[in-house]
Amino acid sequence: MAVYFVVKNTGDQADTLTGVESPSARHAMAHEEMHDGGMMMMMPRSALAMPAHATVAFAPGGLHVMLEGLRSRFMPGDTLAVTLVFARAGRLPLRVPVVRYDQLPAGTDTSR
Repeated sequence: MAVYFVVKNTGDQADTLTGVESPSARHAMAHEEMHDGGMMMMMPRSALAMPAHATVAFAPGGLHVMLEGLRSRFMPGDTLAVTLVFARAGRLPLRVPVVRYDQLPAGTDTSR
């Protein structure tokens, strides 16, 4: 399962995303989709810079969180818990709505 969201660092200092956790999955990790010579690859990101005053989008075709080994079946309309772990800001809990990929909210960039 892929998780998409937007992170806004409103602080005056840069931070680093150092981990992702979810009680809904055995494993959670940030990935970045990359294209090389017509081949698509998902590269794990163990750390991700969050510059001061920056917005970083986790969206289809780019950065996203992969949840592997789901502990239950999720259906559209459900929510699941995800915690982002930052070096400076600490733990940021999220509640993420489950939607079908073809029904992502309007304005979600799926063209990359």
